[in-house]
Amino acid sequence: MTDAHTAGATTREPPRQARALRTRQKLIDAGIEAFGRFGVDGTNLADDILRPAGVSVGSFYHQFADKTELLLAVLEAGVDARRGLIVEAGIALDNPSLEAMIASGFRRLFESLDAERHAWRIQVREHNNPDPRIHALVLAGRQRWVSLIADALRPWSDADEQALESAATLLMTLATGTANVYLGMPDDHRRQSRAALLESHTQFAVAGLRPIMGASRHTAVPGASELS
Repeated sequence: MTDAHTAGATTREPPRQARALRTRQKLIDAGIEAFGRFGVDGTNLADDILRPAGVSVGSFYHQFADKTELLLAVLEAGVDARRGLIVEAGIALDNPSLEAMIASGFRRLFESLDAERHAWRIQVREHNNPDPRIHALVLAGRQRWVSLIADALRPWSDADEQALESAATLLMTLATGTANVYLGMPDDHRRQSRAALLESHTQFAVAGLRPIMGASRHTAVPGASELS
């Protein structure tokens, strides 16, 4: 009976790999919260990551060499999902105009900023991190954003690839600055300002992109009712 009971317990025990994956995800989730609130230097490993995650020191170092390695995992976690939500979803939609596509992209950006504010704060804050590992990851991510935005803009552009990349970089820079400002607003102010920000940013972006991309495929900027 003891052997059978032991065998049953063994078969019900989660595989070691699955436990390790769950531990890693707990640490990443705690890292997003802590790094987003306090920054990397202000985060205490024991108090802000290990205790909330319910993970021991030994288990942490089994997954990550240090806080910087955890930060790299945090930066990678969810980035592709956010890019897909904001950019690739827009490419797939049947947008009637460039203006409508950009408005849709900014709308999804604001929704993502509200839902994942800590993760976005980390992304914005670490853009100029001098650590070579983080710098390389940020540069690669930035180029991926530019490529995806260029793909989204291409159907509306008569410009060559160099000009299209310049337009994509301009739009990404505007979105990055928008994220930085938006995340710094009090919660109530963000909610109250979102519709006006959506309209003004769409109009500003289209006005800036039009000289670079050529105007032959553009339509007039929609009114506020079409953007909201």
